[in-house]
Formats: sequence, C-alpha cells, structure tokens
Amino acid sequence: MSLLNSTTEPPFIRRSWLDTPIEPALAVVAGVIVFFLTTHSFQFLFADTVVGGMAERASGRGNLAYLALYGAQGGIFALLMVMRVVSGAVTVRLGLAITFCLFVVGSAFWSIGSSSTLFYATVLSNQVIAAYLLAQYLTPKQFLRLFFFVAAIITVSSFVLLFIAPELVAQERYGGGWLGDYEYTGVMSSKNLGSYVFVAALLLAWHGRLIDVGWSWRLIVGVLALCSIALSSSATALLAAVFLIGLSTFIRLIRPQPFGLFFAVYLALLTIVVTVPFIDIGNLLGVIGRDATFTGRTELWALAFEAIADRPVLGHGYYGFFDTNPFSPVWNFWEHFLYFLTDTFHNSAIDTTVSLGFVGLAIMCAVCVFAGLIAFDKAVEAGVRILSLTILSVFVIGSSMELAIFHHNYIATIIVFYFAFVANKPREPGSRGLQGIGDDGDQAARKAG
Repeated sequence: MSLLNSTTEPPFIRRSWLDTPIEPALAVVAGVIVFFLTTHSFQFLFADTVVGGMAERASGRGNLAYLALYGAQGGIFALLMVMRVVSGAVTVRLGLAITFCLFVVGSAFWSIGSSSTLFYATVLSNQVIAAYLLAQYLTPKQFLRLFFFVAAIITVSSFVLLFIAPELVAQERYGGGWLGDYEYTGVMSSKNLGSYVFVAALLLAWHGRLIDVGWSWRLIVGVLALCSIALSSSATALLAAVFLIGLSTFIRLIRPQPFGLFFAVYLALLTIVVTVPFIDIGNLLGVIGRDATFTGRTELWALAFEAIADRPVLGHGYYGFFDTNPFSPVWNFWEHFLYFLTDTFHNSAIDTTVSLGFVGLAIMCAVCVFAGLIAFDKAVEAGVRILSLTILSVFVIGSSMELAIFHHNYIATIIVFYFAFVANKPREPGSRGLQGIGDDGDQAARKAG
C-alpha cells in the first residue's frame, strides 16, 4: 500500500526557503510518531509499573527511548515551524493556534497546581502546533490515509500479541467481558481509548476506497477492528460503530449528498457531550441492561459541579485540579472513592470546564464546530469530507464518556484541531508543484468536491 500518494491528490505547493519536498516528508515522519504517542500505543515498552500506587500512574517520562520519541517529533515540528516563519508562510490560523497555546500555558498563573499545569499545558500546546503543521502539509485524504496506516499497525499487532503475549493486550475484567473474563486494550493503555481507535480503524476500512486503500487492507483491518471492538466489551464503542457506519453510508448513497444533515447530526453529538452530565437517563439504561451510573461517571459529574462552581470563569488551571500537592482540592474529591483515584472526570466538556472554566468550554465547542465545517469545504472531495466528519464524530462520541478532546496527549486532540485548521483553508489557485504529499488544494480537487 502506498502510504500517501494517489493519482487524485492535489500537488504540494513549495513555499519554504528550502523549496524542496523535504518538508512534507518530515511532516509525515513526525505525524506517524505523534499518532503512536497520542494513541498511547506500545507504552508497555516504556512505562514503569507503579506497584500499589493509587494517586500515581504508570509513566514513560523516565524512559530515554520514550523521551527521544517525544523529542524527535517536537524537534521536527519546531524545524518546520521555523521554516514556515522564515519563508513568510504565517497565517491567521497560526495566530489563533499560538493564542490558544498562550492561554492554556498562561493558566499556570491562576492554577492551583502551577507546575502540573505548566507541564501538561506544554504537552497540549505541542499537540496543537503539530495539528496545525500537519494541516499545512497534508490534505484530508492524506491525513486519513496516514491515520489508517497507523491504525492498521495497531490493530494487527494487537491481535498478534493476543495470541503470543495476551498479558500485554488484555486485562482481567470484573464480572467478565462479552467474549471472555477479560477486557481487550490492544497495544494501547486502556480499553476506553483502544475501543475508539478500533472504531476509527473499522470506519476507515469500511470507507477505505474513498482514500484509495486497497480491498485486501480494508478487509484485514476491518475484520480485525470489528473483532477488537467485541473483545473490548465497550457498548458505547460498538453503538458508535453501528450508528456511524449506517449514517455515513446513508450520506454516501444519497444524491445530492446531504452535508447539512450530517453536520446537524455532528452538532447534536457535540451537544450530547456538553449536556449528558445533566441528563438523567439512568432508568433507560437500566431497561436495556446497562449501568445506570455510566460505570460510576454520574458520581464524578455531580462532584465536578462543585469544582466548577468554585472557579467558573477560568477554572483551576489546565489539569491543575488533579495536582497532588497537599493543599489540592483533589484530595477532598478523592475521599469519595475507595479503590481508584481517577485523574479525569470522564467527560471532555466537564474536564475542560474544571480546567479552563466556561471560557475554555466555549473554545472547545468553537474548535469542534470549526472542525466540522470540513463538511462544506468544496476543495475537498465529497467522499473525503464524509469520511472526515465520520472520524470526527467517533471522537466526539468518545468525549461524552472520556476526557478526549482537549486532552494533552490524546489522538482526539490531534484529529479535532487538524480539521479545525484545514477546513476551508485559503488555497492558491493554479499552483503547481510535486504530485503526492499535498499542502493545499488545486482545481482538480475543487472539481472533485
């Protein structure tokens, strides 16, 4: 499978002072690294095990190889940023990206855990700048092909390890799972993250023809991704997969394709993310045999409202609430739990509001809405727009039950910010350059849209 090249891709516009195709190649390398890092893949190779720790989490920060990977992608993106600035390729969107990063990092000034905020905000800023630069060098089709390539490696390697080293990709599940007494995480760090990556892999395989993926790759990855979702025992992920396959296929079949309808559904999903902590649907969940508390999330959300009320405008500083200093309010929060000290509120809207207040929540919603406008970007092929909004919807749905969007090290952050930066991006008509890895659209892409 050719990783990015396809006969329908718009050309790369060479605009840097080097005037060579080295920039998009570097962007691809850094993008692959970022995809693996933000899916938390193969962390068992790097992270130290915390024995009996309740407030501490396994981390790879002390592993030189893990730090080298972070340093490599950070260095490449920094180099690309310098090259663009020197060549005069500075845009309004870059200004918005930097402004957001300054806001997040600046929240350390009012954070209740300044050191924690400074660290996590810096990592988040790296993801935002990475997404911006990927939007400059990769078209949506190429971005999705690259994501499919990484998801294929994750899905296949997870299945291989299930048979040769199951302890690395599965863990015991209290009460058992659908297909065994364990839950399947794959090579990722948790079931919740892994299940949504598998959903994305399934959808990319299902619609793989739109991004020029061969049928054999689509079949292999699609079947394994579907099996992986079943093994994960994630009802939300399975429902998301069924719903989005049906919806996106319907949109593809209708002529003319109702992008307005799809965008409206996307906005409805985003609205659910913001409102689900306030909606009591416990009785309905009980009827269908599911946990009426969303596996304890309703208790987290009720406690979160108290934290939000303390600092409603700007919040506690990015990720500052979960700082473990002796005076942190997180200890009062953790008094309600006996066996697990969670480090998120398991909802992107709630977590963002606790961290950055209602100002941060408004920014999160705005970024998601701008990302969804890819549906109306006629410089992008219609099928690619459908698949783009489908993948966005995967991680918006995931954000209803997890801190995904605006997480400092999560693939959802890369996905949402990438499409926010690339949607309806100004193009230079009639530009000529190298066929393959693209920077901006051309007339052929406009006709395809």
